Amino acid sequence: QYLLFLNSDTELIELSSFRKMLDCFKTKNVGVVGARLLLENNTIQHAGLAFDSKQMNYTHRYYGKDMNDPVVCVNEVVDVITGACFLTSRDLWNKLGGFDKIYSPGYFEDTDYCLRAKELGYSTIYCGEAILYHYQSKSFSGGPTKEHFGRNHEIFKQRWVRTGKIVKYPKIAACYITKDSEEFIAYSIKSIYDMVVKIIVVDNSSKDKTLEILKNIQFNDPQNKITVISRGFANKTEQRNVYCQMLDGMDYAWVVDSDEVWSGEDLRKVEHLVFANPQIPSFCFNFIDFWKDLANVSKGIWETFVGRKSLINLNICGKIKYNIHTLPILESNEEIPSVFAKDIYFH
Repeated sequence: QYLLFLNSDTELIELSSFRKMLDCFKTKNVGVVGARLLLENNTIQHAGLAFDSKQMNYTHRYYGKDMNDPVVCVNEVVDVITGACFLTSRDLWNKLGGFDKIYSPGYFEDTDYCLRAKELGYSTIYCGEAILYHYQSKSFSGGPTKEHFGRNHEIFKQRWVRTGKIVKYPKIAACYITKDSEEFIAYSIKSIYDMVVKIIVVDNSSKDKTLEILKNIQFNDPQNKITVISRGFANKTEQRNVYCQMLDGMDYAWVVDSDEVWSGEDLRKVEHLVFANPQIPSFCFNFIDFWKDLANVSKGIWETFVGRKSLINLNICGKIKYNIHTLPILESNEEIPSVFAKDIYFH
């Protein structure tokens, strides 16, 4: 009737703990129950998890608190518990199909299970009356690695964070201008696609294959994110002001060049930067200029563009515009304050 999952590095302290966990199922629609887990020094390792926007992950509440602190001794509803001591009903297990194997060999399968249970109307309970030791990270030999964590964190974020299911995810619009930009535009859009909700491409009557490439991308655009406007423009400033008029409902405007390609690692840094600093009006980033030299970082004639305001917080700045194409400004003609994130690079 119930399934209890335990890490091999857990140790039962009180024989009554499992009975106390089972008693939690007497409350209607309880689907998952976890326990109070202690470190070897008798401080709290686990007392339920809460979402941390800065880390874009569920983190341990009350980590390091005294084991007898009243706040950790109660039973309460939480979003997520750890899989190190994880009790669930067989009925719910069957409904959910168990842990999602996409997370194999480990990390985030427990979090995902609790969140899927919540979607079906089941609650997760932290049972502070049940106590075990958890000798952290000693269950596996040759098991999940940092690489698995990074991969599974991306799966988790794509499923739960970027969809806005557990936290408000900022709506980011990628803003491009193009003219005969066939060489890198497809790579650029592909690199940032998952992180944005809208992609605006303002094209100045390209004569090469740019429009053909964009049409193919639109055809294979499952979420209908991409809008292309193509006609003759007098200059780049005029092009940029077109996308400025298409940003209603967006939280951020992300100014991306058509030959700008982002790595997954640096995108994750940008994402965390946004969540951790909602008070910053705009960010500018560093770059690696691979067109000239694969080892050439921020050198040469492009040095002046290191300070380009790339990611603009529209909730703070409101409407933006351009008087010259390299410098977005406020509608009041005031400059947009910016923070240089020197450790984040685009290519």
